[in-house]
Order: sequence, then structure tokens, then C-alpha cells
Amino acid sequence: MKRYYFLLSLFFVAFGSQAQFQNIHAFNKTPVQEVSVGKMWGTYADSSTTYDWNLTKWDGKMHKVYSYDASNRISTVLEYDANTGAFEHKYTYAYNANDEAILLLMEANFGGTLAPFNRFITNYDGQGLRTSYKKETYVNSKWETVEGDSIAYKYDGQQHVTELVLNQLSGANVYPVQKLIWSNFNANDLPQTLVVQSFQNGFENYIKLDKISWRVGYKIIDFNPTSYLGSLWQNNDWQVVSYDTSDVKDGRIQTSYLFNVSGSTLDSSGKTEYLYDKTGRQMQSLSYQYQFGKWSASSGDQDSIIYGSFDEIQKRRISYYSQADKGWIPGSEERFYYNSLSIKNTANLELSVYPNPANSFVMIDIPESEFTLEVYDMKGRLFHPLLQGNSLETTLLPEGIYLLRVNTAVNTYSTRLVIQK
Repeated sequence: MKRYYFLLSLFFVAFGSQAQFQNIHAFNKTPVQEVSVGKMWGTYADSSTTYDWNLTKWDGKMHKVYSYDASNRISTVLEYDANTGAFEHKYTYAYNANDEAILLLMEANFGGTLAPFNRFITNYDGQGLRTSYKKETYVNSKWETVEGDSIAYKYDGQQHVTELVLNQLSGANVYPVQKLIWSNFNANDLPQTLVVQSFQNGFENYIKLDKISWRVGYKIIDFNPTSYLGSLWQNNDWQVVSYDTSDVKDGRIQTSYLFNVSGSTLDSSGKTEYLYDKTGRQMQSLSYQYQFGKWSASSGDQDSIIYGSFDEIQKRRISYYSQADKGWIPGSEERFYYNSLSIKNTANLELSVYPNPANSFVMIDIPESEFTLEVYDMKGRLFHPLLQGNSLETTLLPEGIYLLRVNTAVNTYSTRLVIQK
């Protein structure tokens, strides 16, 4: 799950989040449009299907088929209605010599004929920094710009990006919107202070993030530091309004906390827990809100990832907590297919456990007769409950949410288990 920061929402809405960034110079190297391209842990998916949960069953929504060029870059995405199989859209990518996506063309199927619909164009300078972006819609036999921006940069003597001005495109005119000022670069060339100014009759202070600490392997476009202080410009001074901190181990965020500040009072606001397997792959994140003196998942969400035998992502599921059901309810799920496997063969890799929630035992329904089992809590601790046949003894497991991972000679299955007593 991404950690969203309300302090930066006005700015970061302009950017996607797929590329891994090594330093601040690569700040804007991101595809023009966020599309699930199926490149997962070095394995390239042939297709994927998105489902929505409808009370008792998964309803197919969209099926995507991916194609790649000789450089293993996504070249086309074809979209079909998952229920009728009707062809709906085609996305075509174009790249420059630096492998940066500069064009995404979207075509729609009208009566069996592909017609241009939208296109997204991105320009880069000689250093690979994004200098402008625009979205165009095909209307009356011509392309018309509907949104976009142009960006100006300033650098210091060490080639740090110290200032960025975002100009918003409206019709044929360009208007300044925001200025970002980066400073206090550490030994890893990462800024520890960010000031955001909004344009009124000129640029005026708006937001400041200070004492920024970055985790190992961060994604700059996700803006995912380990901690910061957030301030608003009020009464000609910076007023601290939020505080973010994270528990980091081996370069991975284990738990992150977001606090709201009111005067001298620090109030808990949000918490996100991350679960990894023993190889370091993120398997789940769970968000909480602080309500009535305790952490509650009642308004949170859950992001679960299920991997296959070759480290490929098979499924990614978003779930929501239901007060009525006192448990997690699936919201949507995307399933990926590899090596031209059919949907019929791959979609059967469901792991069923019951009862769930469980008290003293749980039955594991799996087609293979031989398997090993791993049980993790939300802090990533591994438990070894007694397993007899397909019956798992859960009497000694404390109440809470656990991740069950079943490994066979062929497949890996994962699912969530709730223990209630």
C-alpha cells in the first residue's frame, strides 16, 4: 500500500509511481500514465484480469493482454471486457533513446474500428528530467489539449535540483502553480528539507517538510521517507501540523505512524503495518486509524500480494474493513498470468481456509497432498502451530490477523487468517 501524505497531495497528483529512483536527479523519470504493465520481479506477464468483489463472488471487470518490444519495454496493452470478451481499448507506448516513455496513445474500439481517443505526451531534457507533460483528446478530427504542465529547474554547484516550478497548462496558456524548494542535502544527495510555495499574486510559502529521513530503496515519486515534520505557513511563521515516523529494519519499513499536531498536543492519526516474507518480498500492508483511544482498522484498508513459484506476482488484492461483518471484505483484485497460461488454468490457484475467523483450528483446502506451511503475524514474526494433515491447530495463536503461506513443489499459495476467541 502506498502511504499518502495530505501535505503533498496538491503536487504529487501530477505524477505516477512505477520507476525505481536512485537519486534526486531522476525525480521525474516516470511513465506518462500509470498503467499496470505486468513487469513483476523480472518476470513479464502475458495478461491480467481485474475483478470486483460482489458480496459473494468475484465479478470480472477487465482483461489486459501485454506485449513487449525487444528491449523488454511494454509496447502495447489490449483491454477486453472480462465478461463478454469484447475488445475495448488499445494502448501503444513510444520511447526515446534513454528508454523514457514519451508517448502513450489510447485508442477505443467503435463498431469494430479503432479510433484515436486520448494521448499523453512527455518531454525530457538532456539530463533525463521531465520538462513538460500534456494530455490530448481527439475531437472533431484533431487533437485538443485538455491538461498538462511545463516544469522549470534550478541546480546548485553539485547538480542537486534545488528548485522546481510547476506551470499548469490551461488551453493555450501556461500559468505558474507551485514552486518546490529542496535543501539540506545529505551525504547520499537526498534533500532533508522541502518547502512548497503556492502561486497567488506571486509565490507564497505554503508547506514545509523538515528533518526528512529516507529509507533504503525508496521511491522518490512515492515520497516515502522514514520520517519528517510537516508545517503550514500561518501568521508569517511555520506551524507544525504533522509528524511522521517509521520503524525501519534491514532497510524495510516495518511500521509507519502519522501524527497530527495541535499546539503542543501530538495526536495519533494513522498507522500502517508492512509484512514481508523471509526473502524480503512485501506480502501485505495494513492501515489503521486511531479512534476512541485505540488503533482501529475500521476505516483502514489492506493490500495483499500473492507470489508464484518463480517470484512472479500472481494476485494483488485490495480489501476493506466491514463494521457489519467485523472483518475484511475484498474490494478488488488483479490476477496476472505468465507464459501464455490460460485464465482457466491460473485462476484456480485459490487457497481456501475455514473457518475464518477461526478459534481453535482451521482446515486448509489445497489440491496438492504434500506442502509446508508458514504463519506470520502482522509484525512479520513466524509461528509454528501444530499441523496434522490439513488441520491447523490455532489454540495457541493470540487474537489477530495472520498471513498463511503454503508452499508445494509446484505452487505457492497465500491467504489471510483471522483468529478470534
